[in-house]
Amino acid sequence: METFLPKPKSKFYNWFSHFIGFEYHGKDFSMKQIEKLVKKGLIVDGTGGGLLLGRSHSSGGIYVLYPTNSNFRLAMEVEGYEYIINRNSTQKYQSEIGKINNFDRDKSEYFGGVQYDSDTKILDMNNPKNPLKPKYLVTDNGGFAIINKYSTAKYLKNIESINRTK
Repeated sequence: METFLPKPKSKFYNWFSHFIGFEYHGKDFSMKQIEKLVKKGLIVDGTGGGLLLGRSHSSGGIYVLYPTNSNFRLAMEVEGYEYIINRNSTQKYQSEIGKINNFDRDKSEYFGGVQYDSDTKILDMNNPKNPLKPKYLVTDNGGFAIINKYSTAKYLKNIESINRTK
């Protein structure tokens, strides 16, 4: 998981602003803006958790929004093949999640994706109509867990079992 704030007027800031359509990390989206994104099919509900399919960090990542009192805020950037565990399961299984989610232990030089089956809960963040225009993942305002892609690949069945718990 990465969070970032581009420096105003930097080359990256200009790219970031153009690429995702707003000025910077932490930007608020009004309900009217969210409704437009929903109508365009660019919002995915991540509150129930699931395996993310979408861009890697190096390809621009997946942008996460969370609700505030009156709007939504850009919170962070995650990447494809990471797994979001819902809030209830995260609270119930914090210790087990901590043991599973170990980037240093599980990282390898070669990442070949995640083997999943038809029962896997998928959060498809790809935008086939325009791959350069991202979809946005909406989550709870905190309390959920993000499992790195290496640990997800290694422990997907365990992670899914945890996420299915109510």
